[in-house]
Amino acid sequence: GNAMGGWPSRDCALSKDAKCRCHQTPISELSGKHIVQGVDGALLAGLWGPKGKFADGEGSWEFEGNTYEGQFKEGYFNGQASFTWSTGERFVGEFDTDCPVSGMLKQGQNILPVAYDGVTPLFSCNKPH
Repeated sequence: GNAMGGWPSRDCALSKDAKCRCHQTPISELSGKHIVQGVDGALLAGLWGPKGKFADGEGSWEFEGNTYEGQFKEGYFNGQASFTWSTGERFVGEFDTDCPVSGMLKQGQNILPVAYDGVTPLFSCNKPH
């Protein structure tokens, strides 16, 4: 667990009719840098292609004031990144398949080194099988 009262949830599926917000291109035809809005209202920005697959590398995710900025791998939060809650708390460190692993947590004036178990994902729907 963590002091923030939990990670936010996210709908893990982008609907087939999701479109790029900047070009209105259907997700299945995306290639290159785009911002797509998920069925839950979350915004996913980064490199896309081919066939609507979110590419590995730098990107960002934003939902209800919570933001993730950093590395993605196979659609997961993976690698060095920052996660900022709508409350202002911020975690900067390493993620593995949506699971925070280790880093620094900033709460107000406090900066705390933190280590997570590396197996509990931020979002219950993304637990690898």
